[in-house]
Amino acid sequence: MPYDLKDGEIAITLGKEKPDIWTDFRINDSLFFGDGLAQALIDAGHSKKFKFKKCRIIRPN
Repeated sequence: MPYDLKDGEIAITLGKEKPDIWTDFRINDSLFFGDGLAQALIDAGHSKKFKFKKCRIIRPN
């Protein structure tokens, strides 16, 4: 992303399915990771490469 995001600046809505990885065409160059995959990449030493930021999760009623 061309700007420096802070944790929680992006909110996403998740349904019943929780994918490991996805993108959003409305956000240029976006790449989102589920918790498990993100943690595995962090544990493998890739956190600097991906520059992970936490998203706020909105759960539909």
